[in-house]
Amino acid sequence: MNTQSPLGSEICLQNYGVTLKSGKIENQARGVFTIYLEAGTEPNGQRSTTEFLDNDSNTFKSNSIVNRLLSMKTKFDHKIHRVFISYKRTSNWAWFYDDKWQFSSVEIHDGNRQETYSFCPSTDFIKSGQTVDFNLC
Repeated sequence: MNTQSPLGSEICLQNYGVTLKSGKIENQARGVFTIYLEAGTEPNGQRSTTEFLDNDSNTFKSNSIVNRLLSMKTKFDHKIHRVFISYKRTSNWAWFYDDKWQFSSVEIHDGNRQETYSFCPSTDFIKSGQTVDFNLC
């Protein structure tokens, strides 16, 4: 949603719906997940700020779907073409929470354009301390 004041200046953040589809993995994950988006291509590409998807408040489970609202100041001039997600395990319970996680896909709903984009990971797992890029499927 992009709301403008009567003077024409933007007063709200850019909002994107994020759907995270977890793969089939034995354990579960808990920790800090962050995301940033890229739109356009070099040399005129844009990158968003890095935002929290989850700050160690939820447990990601196998074969689940999690929805988040991503609000940021970045207004993209072009369509989003890549997503980057980082994971950092915060629990010392290694036997209970895995040090890697798998998202089979990520969907981004761009409210301004009224379009949804589906992204597939470049690797099978996000290991703790790693950032993985997701490209258009």
